[in-house]
Order: sequence, then structure tokens, then C-alpha cells
Amino acid sequence: MIFVALAYLSHQPKMLAEFSSLGYPRYFPNLLGVFKILGVIALLVPKFPRLKEWAYAGLAFTFIGAFVSHLAMGQNHQSIMPVFASVLLAASYFTRPLSRRLPAVVVVFAASETEVVETEEHENALV
Repeated sequence: MIFVALAYLSHQPKMLAEFSSLGYPRYFPNLLGVFKILGVIALLVPKFPRLKEWAYAGLAFTFIGAFVSHLAMGQNHQSIMPVFASVLLAASYFTRPLSRRLPAVVVVFAASETEVVETEEHENALV
């Protein structure tokens, strides 16, 4: 992914032609290149599990957008690569160590008894 981001940032002619064929402006590879590098750094740095969740989400949105863009422009063969990248991203997400995950949140609802309380406004009001 770093190599792709560097290709975006170096404005390689082939890469610019691909973005142009999808109808994107010339500055779009710069945005994607920077965000992909930041996403990879977030995934590689220890700790910060919430940041990692956002990085996985951002990269997933990027791959979904690439897939849809290629299909919308009739580039069916090129749409395979974002799917492959999404599979690798999903494998990374689901096999990451527990230390890189957000702690599980368990919500427990306790049943409580209602009490009958006498008030000035309503007699035997339920609280």
C-alpha cells in the first residue's frame, strides 16, 4: 500500500492516466496518497486501538470507492484489484492481535422492581 501511495504522490503518468479515466481531478491522487500513508502508519504503530479502527475504516472506504468507480466507468477488469485489497484488509482486521483491538464492551441490563410510592400529586404512582 505504501508503494501505491508513493506512486500517487510521485505523479507517475500511468497513475495520473488511471485517475483521469475515472474522472477524478489531478489533485485527488495527492489526497489519497497522504491518507493511505497515514493509514498504514496508524496500523503499524503500537497502541492506539481506536485510531487503528478508523484507519481500517478509511482504507475500506477507499477500496469500496475504487471498486465502484471502476465499475461505473465500465472498467470491470480493473475493479478486481480493489476487491483483492479489501480481502487482504479484512484478513488483517480479523486476525490482528488482541493488543491492537478495542476492548469489548458488555452491556448488562439489570431488572429492577418497581416501587409503589405515594406522592402529593398522584397516589400510588409508580417510580
